[in-house]
Amino acid sequence: MRPNKLLVYLVIVVATVQRLMRGGLPPHWLGTTRMNRSIVGFISRRGIAGATGLPRENVRRLVEELAAEDRLIFGPRGSVANKGGVMERPETMPILVEMVQEIAASAELLIRLGILELTQASSSEG
Repeated sequence: MRPNKLLVYLVIVVATVQRLMRGGLPPHWLGTTRMNRSIVGFISRRGIAGATGLPRENVRRLVEELAAEDRLIFGPRGSVANKGGVMERPETMPILVEMVQEIAASAELLIRLGILELTQASSSEG
């Protein structure tokens, strides 16, 4: 995905789960279990433009592209949410592995530069 398109998609994904995450994720939904559609949030194109700083016309076009790729569902007054099922797609795992590798490389660099510091985690066990 192009960077701006990925940015829009990630904002939509975050908006989809933000309401659920505020209350804490129930243990039975950890992993790849699909969330119930009744608890997902939706975001407007204006909200996406505000969150990303992209012009509304660009957001409109990118949302239409994502919809054409069957990645979105539409909600009240044209708002959008992530369609779900991304974790079930075979092409997802290599992308996730690449993202984790990039995050790990960034973290290692921040540690080497002294920006982050590793500390020993305390155990809550007696």
